[in-house]
This record gives sequence, C-alpha cells and structure tokens, in this order.
Amino acid sequence: MNHNNYFEPGTVVSMPNIDDLDIPRSGFEKNDGLQTALRNGKYRLRLLNQLPDIIDSFWTAEAEHLPPYVSPSYYYDIDLREFPGLPPGEPEPKGNTNSLNSYHFKQNAVNRMICGGSGSITMDAGLYSEFVFISDCEIKFSNGVVLEDVVIATTHEGATSLNSPQGLQIGRDDDCTEGGGASLMTLGGFKVASSLSVYNGQVLAMGDITFSANADGVKGASFISYGQIDGTSNMDMGFCRNSGMENAYRAPYFRMVN
Repeated sequence: MNHNNYFEPGTVVSMPNIDDLDIPRSGFEKNDGLQTALRNGKYRLRLLNQLPDIIDSFWTAEAEHLPPYVSPSYYYDIDLREFPGLPPGEPEPKGNTNSLNSYHFKQNAVNRMICGGSGSITMDAGLYSEFVFISDCEIKFSNGVVLEDVVIATTHEGATSLNSPQGLQIGRDDDCTEGGGASLMTLGGFKVASSLSVYNGQVLAMGDITFSANADGVKGASFISYGQIDGTSNMDMGFCRNSGMENAYRAPYFRMVN
C-alpha cells in the first residue's frame, strides 16, 4: 500500500500477520485510519474453494448460485449479430465481431459465450444490468463500463483474465442503499490499470488482484484472492455493512463459544 489512502471508521484491513503489511516508511502517517483498521486474522478461503463450482453452475443456470434478478434454468447463448436487449423502436446497431454492448445481453437470464482457447472479448462502454454473463473468454472492459446488478464470471486462467485500461465501475454509486451491487469472478487474475470505482462490488479471483482506484472511489467492496492484492495511492476506503451488498457471495464460517 502506498500513500494518501483514507480508511473510514469501521473499515477492517486483516492479514494472518500484520507485520507482513508492505507500506513506505511513513505509511501510517500518509494512510489515515490504516493503523486503526489493522487486524491479525487468518481465514480459510472457503469461498474461493467453492469458486470453480459456482462458476460451473452458471453454464446450466442452476438456481443455487444465481442472484435474485435472474430466473433459474433461463439461459441465452450470445450471438454478436443479435440484440435481444434492444429497446422497441431503436435502430439495430451493426454487428461487431470484436466487442459486446449492453444490447447483446438478455436481462434476467444467464448469458453464455464461448471464445475457445486464449480468445478474448471486449465489453464496450455503457450500463450493464440484471443478468449473469458466463464465458471462457478473457474479458476486457472498456473505459466507461458500469456494472449494476450483474455477475460476470470467466473460466479463463490468464493473469489478466478480467481487465480494464481505466474507468471501470463495479456497482451503483448509491451510498450503500439496497441493490445495485455487482460481482466479478475469475479462475485467473483481475487488473485495472487506473480509475477503478467500486460501490457494493465484489471481485473473486484465483490469481492476483491489481488495481488503481479513484479518490473517493471504493465504498462497499470485497476483494478475495488466492494470490496477491495490490492497490496504489489516493484511495478512500468506505465501509458498507450489509446494505447494498446483500447479493454478494459468501461462505459460512463457524466458531465455538462458551
């Protein structure tokens, strides 16, 4: 963690050994709230242990892991020449063999796409909402992509299987009100080069999570990785309790008490 990050009261930064925290010499002075937020905490990453099965269940739209805005057993195979999300009366856009826009997706359904091998697909700028997208592609998010009430998952195992050059927004900027959250899942890694905004958002990755955030751009976030999580400077970390993240994926933990 570098400089000029702010951790609001209630934020928790935990690791098995807080001595492993990597910050500059003046890191606590230049990261307001970080020292108070630190906790020793070791967790079995039970949610990541389940991640391959969760992603696999999307291919057949099994009910167990679907968000409430998607109907069980309702799936759609994306065709780049078809636009099921196009509003009535809108002119049909020309098909693009290299990218997707919001019109390519069917709402309230699991949308499926096969790239094969090391193939990739780009999601163009725009608002995407109320569907699940499952693929084996490397998925690239253009500058200006906004995800609200969406789950996007890929079986691609590349180090940057979910990636964006800048300007990706995960979740609705609504000050932690109910709904609007988004979850991204990958068997590989996640990388956003600059200007990541997260509002009630979740990233689950078997590989590394690397990002640079907007100032005041991370409020209500869950990042879980089997690899390394790297953030940079000028981030405000805000805490949403359960409101706004009610559809985030969780795994149960248990403890014995007297």
